[in-house]
Amino acid sequence: KEDDVIKVEEKTIFTVKMTDFGSSKLNVIKTVRTILDLGLKEAKDFVESVPAIVKKDIPEAEAIKIKNAFFITGICALI
Repeated sequence: KEDDVIKVEEKTIFTVKMTDFGSSKLNVIKTVRTILDLGLKEAKDFVESVPAIVKKDIPEAEAIKIKNAFFITGICALI
């Protein structure tokens, strides 16, 4: 019966959280500056505040793009 089927909503909005940045702090700061459009001091402060939410309520494609950019730099992130 169709009445017995429970519909599950597909998630369309995501949050990216940076959990660790490894050993290359300078490259991490550069990547964070680019993604978040921050100044040097703000990006450094953000990186030093890990774990932190990078972006909230964004589409899946953008979240994956950020996570991939972080992965290349050695940053651990969760979506």
